[in-house]
Amino acid sequence: MFQSFGVSPVSAPHTLPETPLNPHDAAKFLGVSVPTLYKWRRYGGGPTFVKYGHHTVRYFPSDLGEFVSRHRSSSNRR
Repeated sequence: MFQSFGVSPVSAPHTLPETPLNPHDAAKFLGVSVPTLYKWRRYGGGPTFVKYGHHTVRYFPSDLGEFVSRHRSSSNRR
């Protein structure tokens, strides 16, 4: 079974993939509103997201963590 995917059973990951979050949970994770996430999706500048079909949007926790890491700052000065 694994060989058809080019992966041997020994090298197959032992953890399940992370569960993607819906916009409500992603907004809660980031401490922003759902409309803010919508604006970021529409105009850019927000975290990476996945869109399934026309309406279903999901965010992977690792992408949200990377987004937070990229926007960390020790000062308000530019």
